[in-house]
Amino acid sequence: MDEEKSTKIDFGYYSTESIFSSDRFNPNRKFFHVDHNVTRTDIGRLDYKLITSSTSNNLDYNILRSTPHGRHLLLITLLEDIFHPLWMPRFKGLIAYYLPEALKPAMQPLVPDSGAILLKDIVSHGRIVNKDEMLTRFRGRMPSVFRLDEDISRFNLTHGEAVGSLLEIILGQETFDSTLSLLVFIHNYIHPRTFSDVVMSVIDVREDVGFILPLMQTINPYDYFQILSFKNLTKMMSTHDNLHRRMKRQAWGMNNANLNFNTNRNAANSGTLPGLGQVWRISWNEGAFRTLPESDPESKLWYFREDPLVSAHHLHWHLKMSNRQVPVWHPSNGLNMDRRGEMFYFMHKQMLCRYNSDRIGLGMPLTTPFLPDEWSKPISPGYYPRLTESSGRPYPPRPDGAVIPNINDMVLAYTTVRQSIREGTLRMVSGPQRLGYAQGVDYGISALGDALEAFVPSPILGNLHNDGHQQIGLMHQATMGDQDTTGLGVMGNPNGAVRDPLFFRWHKVIDDIHQEYKNILPAYGDEELDFPGVQIISASVESERGNGANNLYTYMDTTTVRLQSLDLQATDGSSVNIAYDRLNHIPFSYHININSRVETQGILRIFLIPAGLRLPSHTDITQVAIEMDRFLIFLNPGSNYFNRHSSRSPFVSKSALPLIDLQERLLMGQISEEQFNWSGCGWPESMVLPRGREGGMRFRLYIMVSQLLPGDSALTANWERMQFTSWSWCGVRRNEGDVPDSRPMGFPLDRAPPGGNWQSLMFKNQVKRGNHIAVDVMIRHDPVGTTARRG
Repeated sequence: MDEEKSTKIDFGYYSTESIFSSDRFNPNRKFFHVDHNVTRTDIGRLDYKLITSSTSNNLDYNILRSTPHGRHLLLITLLEDIFHPLWMPRFKGLIAYYLPEALKPAMQPLVPDSGAILLKDIVSHGRIVNKDEMLTRFRGRMPSVFRLDEDISRFNLTHGEAVGSLLEIILGQETFDSTLSLLVFIHNYIHPRTFSDVVMSVIDVREDVGFILPLMQTINPYDYFQILSFKNLTKMMSTHDNLHRRMKRQAWGMNNANLNFNTNRNAANSGTLPGLGQVWRISWNEGAFRTLPESDPESKLWYFREDPLVSAHHLHWHLKMSNRQVPVWHPSNGLNMDRRGEMFYFMHKQMLCRYNSDRIGLGMPLTTPFLPDEWSKPISPGYYPRLTESSGRPYPPRPDGAVIPNINDMVLAYTTVRQSIREGTLRMVSGPQRLGYAQGVDYGISALGDALEAFVPSPILGNLHNDGHQQIGLMHQATMGDQDTTGLGVMGNPNGAVRDPLFFRWHKVIDDIHQEYKNILPAYGDEELDFPGVQIISASVESERGNGANNLYTYMDTTTVRLQSLDLQATDGSSVNIAYDRLNHIPFSYHININSRVETQGILRIFLIPAGLRLPSHTDITQVAIEMDRFLIFLNPGSNYFNRHSSRSPFVSKSALPLIDLQERLLMGQISEEQFNWSGCGWPESMVLPRGREGGMRFRLYIMVSQLLPGDSALTANWERMQFTSWSWCGVRRNEGDVPDSRPMGFPLDRAPPGGNWQSLMFKNQVKRGNHIAVDVMIRHDPVGTTARRG
């Protein structure tokens, strides 16, 4: 009971006598139009230019606050240079935030003549709130958030509650002016990563701004790139004149947005691109940037684990789907995401499937679970991320031979959850939750996902997923003490966890528990697997370039990320572009012919499964089968032809804009309503295909059409809007409908098929079902990137 009280909102704190009164806690209903993020007092819509030639060196705060994209610009610019005071110029000197007299810190300089955004007072109940009053309120409620030296982890429930309390106060402000002033005020008192999380949550909640966020790597590039290693290596090399001259002579060119480098790949390469500024080249598999020794087989997967877009995707998913910080009444709270716990299970399973497929392509064994009998033993090899904060403070490594500091809660949670699965009931704080499946719907998987992640806190079932992340992130402490390595390792936060090979072994444990439940359910039968009157006549995939059907291509290429930061600038003050190698693919399309006897609808499901695979006892087909696409189809009597491009998959995120590019588009009113209201969550589009092999790797393209369930949410979904979202990866807010597919995520490969043979699903009494088809597909990998440059 005491624990339950501690997690509830203290509404007495927001009494009418308080400056944080709750009577304005949800001010939006009277203030907003129904749509388009525009308030009744706005002077313009998204195409309104925020700057003109006559005001090219100054932005008018009154214009910014009175337009939806102006407000959005003010909020996302808070994410630029989060480790520096907000009065320092941002966005090419156009924006610097200055607090009013009642709130300004002692260090804030005099307001300059240009580039300054002079913020408004925080007004509550007709009076101005001063900084001492604010600090007293904040520090009394959430002291842990007000420690600049403490790492805040999204996997720590106590930290989450503290940030939630902070957001309660911020979102309770009466006006946008007060909200912005309060955000700027708290920047000096909380950890920069906490600050960026809070700002992104405010963007997600407010209805008078958009959803679009900048590319995560451009918010805090130190979380994604080994910038300090580059700087140190460059300084060392600059003392050797011959190498220094070589660096200055580097020639850089562009070819179809891919860069061709004729460089010494072991050097700290830098150069320039016309019109783009200086380019730094970083590689996670070479020299000072290497995170695992070459002798470690796991180092072969550096392109997967270290890819900044993969890490950014994982952070963005948890920001969106694990969001308990915003008030529970708001649609963006994770509790209001349809089938949230099932999304947690499905997204991490699909990451594991993709990782396993690439392991097969590289001739490596499948991921093994990190089981309890290993938790108390030294773990080797270690992992050294070589990441730092901008101050130079390093991310702690996971030392070779380190042990997990505290496994007691993990062991108890592991045992309790598995026992609950065997009993068929989860013992939740809110009451027992029955597990089971009936009439095409899995009634247990979402509750199990919530319990394993501890999204819904339970003193009974524990906090297995989050505790594992946090304890692995603390493994350096017993080995290294505080040798300038205090804080959490990469596993302790979602923005870096994927880098550590132990991430996938840990999530193999989590997925095995989900599968333990799934595999006690009855096998799918004719009612689920048949579709009378529907027959898939043919199916193929075709690359935009290449030879013949059913040949797909991946390759390594070099991409760049444009950064605009106070401490990441070229010598001429221009932006820095970080170049790095990544896995990419040639886009492709599915071509499917279906014959139907009647007019009907169905869900088309497309999977890619490694062929000729003998699975070890610790893995079933559900952990290697990649779901590539899923969408509603309308069938007319007779022949129906479908042509679907790979980029339209609801699992895939479209490319986000770097912060500086997004700022420029907002400034000039050059952003569409669709872009403005797109959140950007999803699996990176560049990595939509598994790697394959140099000589070709055979996969089976498995396609089925399933019947819609009675009352299926697919029938009532807004598919025109859904096609622009990653709904099957990042969910749907309940106020916007339900996930537009009522069957279990991953169906029919969400549970082990009879005998472990997925092809048995295609047959009924040894006769092939007409609504299923499987064809051979070959994926060929080009390790040097020549594939991308063919005409």
